[in-house]
Amino acid sequence: MEIDEILIEEVRQRPVIYDLGLEDYKNLRKKDFAWREVASNVHLDEAMCKKRWKGLRDCYKRCKRMELSTSGSGAETPRRKWRYLEAMSFLDNVTSTRTTIGSIPEELVVIDEESSTAAETPPSSSRVRKVRLF
Repeated sequence: MEIDEILIEEVRQRPVIYDLGLEDYKNLRKKDFAWREVASNVHLDEAMCKKRWKGLRDCYKRCKRMELSTSGSGAETPRRKWRYLEAMSFLDNVTSTRTTIGSIPEELVVIDEESSTAAETPPSSSRVRKVRLF
């Protein structure tokens, strides 16, 4: 087994490293511990493992994006299949984006409903009034 294959398998066993949907994803202690285990099992230092994983993950995402965009009759001739495509397919089933929470509480922003209807585009900043609490 090649080092990249071992790295992929070690990371796959530790979703805290790659699954943004997990509650512990932001727990740096757990993530650091997982990377230390990976580095130990792959026999590389942590920084090298992280760098190599990022490269593999980015390549996988690029391959998947190209796979989606090359459908139809006008598509170019498909390239050779990437060697780790199947090994990294576990990333298809994980959350890859996180919901964000704004820094301004929703109660503090009021939309002037008189000048906006539901059928229009979202209100522009000129229609938003900030409410002071003090």
